[in-house]
Amino acid sequence: TGKVTSREEYLPYGGSAGSVEEGTEVTNRTRRYSGKERDATGLLYYGWRYYQPETGRWLSADPGGLIDGVNLFRFCGNNPGSYFDDGGLMKRNALPHAETSADGSPPPPPPRSSASLQASSSGSLQLATSILS
Repeated sequence: TGKVTSREEYLPYGGSAGSVEEGTEVTNRTRRYSGKERDATGLLYYGWRYYQPETGRWLSADPGGLIDGVNLFRFCGNNPGSYFDDGGLMKRNALPHAETSADGSPPPPPPRSSASLQASSSGSLQLATSILS
């Protein structure tokens, strides 16, 4: 028997398309869509870089380099319905167990891999990845 205090709708990349119920007083919330904190500039900080939901792009290049492709500013591979990025470093499959092969059977498991990201005292980042056999 709770009372709705607000209702908000979001665009696919996190911009607000929301509305508020008539007669409802809403406080300024900093956590929305992704659960990340929206600062006074309206940007979301993901830990490694800032995201602007209105444009659907990161404001700085991917610190992991080309790990998610050649466009270093695109958010979740330009597919936020299928991927998420919880730290600003790399997209992850939002529904990893929902994938199937063309014949309906589950796909083979992906190769095992490892990755490490190290920051030097000068501020540069080094990403090392390897496929394990």
